[in-house]
Parts: sequence; structure tokens; C-alpha cells
Amino acid sequence: DYMAPEGWNGQPMSAKSDSYSVGAMLYELFSGRAPFHDAPPGKWGLPNALKAHFEAHTGLAQGPYSTGDAVVDDLINALTHPDPEQRITFEEALQ
Repeated sequence: DYMAPEGWNGQPMSAKSDSYSVGAMLYELFSGRAPFHDAPPGKWGLPNALKAHFEAHTGLAQGPYSTGDAVVDDLINALTHPDPEQRITFEEALQ
């Protein structure tokens, strides 16, 4: 649930991969729900949920998955963008 999309896709990992993991943990901390908590059970539930997230080109805290705080959502979305080129680093988040 916390691995960056590039890890799931077999691409090289980087510091931005770690940023994704931090963002996923922040999502759970602030929302009280694990990322992809509503993935259907079964062998393909989580992989299909991850694929949908990767293809949506948005972070984890969107729409019904909002934490209820726009500032927190913006931070989580910037850290968990599926495209590492569009994802901020953890260091950038702290500035």
C-alpha cells in the first residue's frame, strides 16, 4: 500500500519513491484509512486499485478520499502523485 508506483511497475526507485511512501503514511495518519482500503477483496483487488490510481494521474487524497483538510490534501497529493516527475520530494515538502 505504501510502495511508489514505479516500484510496482519495476522501474528504478529514487528519493521521490520515498516521498510517495511518506505521503501514503500521512494519508493514513490524517484520514484514518489505509491507502486503497476499499480495494475489492481477492487476488486482483489491490492490483486493480493501484492501476486505477496510477492511471488517474492524481494523488491519494482526492474526492471521497479527502482527509477533510485542503492543506493536508494538497501536501499528500503532491507527495503521492503517480508520476515521479510530478511528485515533490520530502525535502521540498518541509520547506
